[in-house]
Amino acid sequence: MEGPQYEPKGLRKNTLQGDNLLTRIFVDEEVEGKNEVSLAGSQRRYLCTVLRAQPGEEVVVFDRSGWEYRTRFTSANRKCATLVIQERKRTRTESLLKLILAQALLKAEKMELVIQKAVELGASEIHPFTCERSIPLLRGNRELSKLDRWKRIALEASQQCGRTRIPDVARPLSFKEILAERTSVDMGAIFASEGQIPMAKLAHEVCTPMSVLLLVGPEGGFSDQEAALALGHGFVSVSLGPRTLRAETAGIMAVGLVQHHFGDMG
Repeated sequence: MEGPQYEPKGLRKNTLQGDNLLTRIFVDEEVEGKNEVSLAGSQRRYLCTVLRAQPGEEVVVFDRSGWEYRTRFTSANRKCATLVIQERKRTRTESLLKLILAQALLKAEKMELVIQKAVELGASEIHPFTCERSIPLLRGNRELSKLDRWKRIALEASQQCGRTRIPDVARPLSFKEILAERTSVDMGAIFASEGQIPMAKLAHEVCTPMSVLLLVGPEGGFSDQEAALALGHGFVSVSLGPRTLRAETAGIMAVGLVQHHFGDMG
């Protein structure tokens, strides 16, 4: 579903996909009850330096509440930019389905692509994990740096696509830790080229779940032992069709299929 469309004078359009949404900025504080919002640090730089916004332009800000606020950019100095709140709206860009994508670690650019597109398609959370054929897990500061980058990609994708919540990107877990998360959701699905049941058939055979955990493997797929372990933990083996997909394609397609059958894209 499309979010609210604002079309005031002074509109600064998003550059991605040429849509007519106002620029959207996430603020990590509660906006409700305030008359204005102050942007500092990277947020001020993004508005004033990257976007080159001018006083008088309108900007949408959103927090973690599910509301978004139309504001007018009024002034800026070297430390902060001030936005005066004009209107708040409840949008319908968040799926009622809690969709967790558990993606085996991929090479840098492929993992980043999966995170970006999963956010655009409405994933609630993204849980990277390691398994037999995934790339090695980074350690120490390198792991923290990579996790920070993934979270920033999720934030930027949420701002661009009109979401009002930022999906969490968790620290990488082990395969066994991911399997243990099956107990926290209504349905778990492992997607593989040799999957046993098409997604459309599964959708007709089960009651609509409120939460789903999607398990997507690395390049080379899951080992036979890993696939068996997943089935033993209650995951359903789902097919992604007759063709062999790249790992990053499989993750993106899995999110889209589940949103189509159980979420808000049907």
